[in-house]
Amino acid sequence: VVILQNFKWYDFVFRMHKLYNGTHLSVENVSSRSVQSIEVEEITGSGSIYLQADGEHLGFLPRKFYILPSAIELIH
Repeated sequence: VVILQNFKWYDFVFRMHKLYNGTHLSVENVSSRSVQSIEVEEITGSGSIYLQADGEHLGFLPRKFYILPSAIELIH
């Protein structure tokens, strides 16, 4: 999971290329965590926070996600 903390809209615009080219962890206030599950909900109550993962549009919050071990076969 990649976590963006205290990002303003312009921070995202100026640093978006790093999020997509794999250098995002060098950006200040960006971190990552390994998880088995995650629940994402908004704290503003606006009901308009759109979610995407790995370029796929997933809809609006709240959402729960689970990692399924061995669900994807990787080529070594």
